[in-house]
Formats: sequence, structure tokens, C-alpha cells
Amino acid sequence: MPYTDVFSSKQDVFAEKMQIVEFAYYLCIQKIQRKTHKKTTKMENITNQQIYADHQVTKENSAQLRKESMQMALAATGSDLATRIKKALLKAWGEWVPDYEGWLRWSNGLYKPDSLIYAIGDKPQRFADYQASMRHQREAATMEMGPIMQIAVEGHTAALVYHMYLCPKAQPEKCFDIMVTEFNTFEETDGQLMVKRLDLYTTKVM
Repeated sequence: MPYTDVFSSKQDVFAEKMQIVEFAYYLCIQKIQRKTHKKTTKMENITNQQIYADHQVTKENSAQLRKESMQMALAATGSDLATRIKKALLKAWGEWVPDYEGWLRWSNGLYKPDSLIYAIGDKPQRFADYQASMRHQREAATMEMGPIMQIAVEGHTAALVYHMYLCPKAQPEKCFDIMVTEFNTFEETDGQLMVKRLDLYTTKVM
């Protein structure tokens, strides 16, 4: 595994982070190709590398940077499906909130009520069961999400990579930096794009 010794020096933090992202992005593309059983030739690749180049992204400034990323996305033109999916995800990231009740309202606006979630444990969950599971997670730890680093869109499916910061409430000084890769498959519902399936994978970075 070529990316095990990350963050070896402060000077190389950004370069090494982008190496991790590029590797995760490569895995995203491979996963989409396996899902669609075809070579991906027309993929809309959206990056937020400028956000990461201009800022040292941390747990503390992630909320502000997510909002900046959302504003940039909403200012972009285009009405094709890939752009609409990109905007839907970056808008959702900008509006994400860490408290459980706020997250419930947020998630109701992104996921279909009958959506299938592959995120917790080794079995899929229906959306309501996923929401209930997240209550236990929020009771045990605080969470913050970094801005999206890359999005790859193929058809109705978007693959994205971002950092998640998870801090156990029993040891608030011990936070974990987790690299998350998601596959969100969208469906149009009453004129709104909503996620009908989420596949989520994590790798601990620090």
C-alpha cells in the first residue's frame, strides 16, 4: 500500500493528502466501472483542490470551508445531470450540521425515505434504521465533516472523497481523522434529486 506513511513532514502535508485523494478517486472510478460493467469514458470530475491548496483544512475550519465550497458550486452554470448532482451534494455539504436533531432534518432532504444505506455494519439498512443508528453514534462521539475533495459522476451515481473528524465524548482530546469514500446513487423525486442508495467506506488517516 503506497500511502501508509502519510503526513511525514509539514511541508509535504498538502501533497501527501492529495496523493491519498487521488488513490481514493482511482478506487472510485474502478468501483463505478464495476457497477456499470463498462469503461467510464465520459465522467464529470469535479475537484476542490483549490480549497485545500489555499487552506490547511482542519476540524475547526471545516464548517466554513464547506460553506465556501457550496457558494462556489451554486454560482456555477449548467443544468446537465452531472452538474445538478454536483450542486446537490455540495449544497448538502454546506448545510450539514453535527447535532442529531439537525442532522435528521438535513438527511430527510437528501435521502429518499425508502433509500438503502450501506454504511454501518456489514448489512444494508433502510433509511429509518440508519437514522436510528446514527443517534447512538452521536451519543458516543462528536463529528465534523471536511469539504468534499473530489466528485466523480457517472450517470446517476456520484463518487466522492472527504475527511470526517470523529471525537469520542469520553476522550474529546482524541479525535480521529477518517478518509471517507461515498457512492451516492440519485433518483428524481417530484423534481428534486435525492439519494436512493448510499455506499460508504472509511479509512483511518490519523
